[in-house]
Amino acid sequence: MVFATSFVSAALMFASVHALPQPEGHALTKRNNAVTTCNPGSYYSTAMVCVVCPAGSTCDGTSGTAQPCTSGYYQPNKNSTSCLPSPAGYYTNQAGSTQATACSPGSYEPGRNSTACIGTPAGFYTNQRGSAAAIPCPAGSYQSNKNSTSCTAAQAGYYTNAGAIQAVACSPGSYQPSTNSPSCLLAPAGYYTNKKAATATTACSPGSYQPNKNSTACLVTPAGSYTNLKGSAQATRCPAGSYQPNKGSTSCISTNTGYFTNTTGSTSAVACPPGHYTSSNGSPTATPCPPGTYQPYSAQNFCYGAPSGRFQSMAGQAGVCGTCCGWAAPLVNNNINPVNCTGGKPNAYPSSGDGCISTAVSCVHTKTCVQSANGTCPAATFT
Repeated sequence: MVFATSFVSAALMFASVHALPQPEGHALTKRNNAVTTCNPGSYYSTAMVCVVCPAGSTCDGTSGTAQPCTSGYYQPNKNSTSCLPSPAGYYTNQAGSTQATACSPGSYEPGRNSTACIGTPAGFYTNQRGSAAAIPCPAGSYQSNKNSTSCTAAQAGYYTNAGAIQAVACSPGSYQPSTNSPSCLLAPAGYYTNKKAATATTACSPGSYQPNKNSTACLVTPAGSYTNLKGSAQATRCPAGSYQPNKGSTSCISTNTGYFTNTTGSTSAVACPPGHYTSSNGSPTATPCPPGTYQPYSAQNFCYGAPSGRFQSMAGQAGVCGTCCGWAAPLVNNNINPVNCTGGKPNAYPSSGDGCISTAVSCVHTKTCVQSANGTCPAATFT
């Protein structure tokens, strides 16, 4: 009875020992169709020997074969129980990979355990291996193609925003002289561009101007004004003493004698009215004829002197006044005021005896003239 108990105990001890995982190279035994396991990270061969799990595979110690890492995973080390997912920017496209492959320039991969990389779309690029994200082309550049490793600079006359697939031409009214530009420049006042993709502005020519930015044409200088320089932002009004009847002019015309302009921006000269004159070109005002003179016509450059028998005591007059009984205008020319010939002898006619002779044609003794009807001559005189 004692002998039977000892035999059973020994058999149980033997089975228990050989059921433990065994190191590599250990020869396994089979008992009652049960095989003891190898350590994790190894597998048992057909020769019933524990073998180290190779790189690119996993082993749990219970299998007779190593399990290759699936696509998207890899394992660089031996004796492994699991595979590693390929990181962002990398991929594995074969089972049993020992390392992940970096995405080449022109491609990227944002996720893990990937089996392929993604080609960069138009407007993006990658210029390094192992990129996890595509880089948008910076403003001022573009890329029309996929799978690109760089971007193309926008040429002069064009611009781009970030991530552009093509450059955009500057619109009329703007320009860009430089390459690689994120925007266009507005044509300044006095300049314009009338075509797309302009690299420079055009100055407004003399006779035209432009007060605004971003313009596609210049304005014709209006009548009464001029511009005499290229690139003018404003038209200049003709000064007093000049005028300009035409549009698109580069200068103004000075008024001739007998004419004037007394405001800026005149489109025509003004004729001097009767009683006035101008004796020089470019006059801003008409000059009144001084006392003792007159001018009955317009647009004249001189005044007439009041002749003998006539006078003019006021400035700016178109006519002269005559004397009545007892009065005279004795000067040959430029008589300003009449002379009283009678002194203390009222109504003396035709002479007061002192050489003063009244020149009234129809002077009637004991009567005097009434003031002229238009009020331009003083009392006791006539026109």
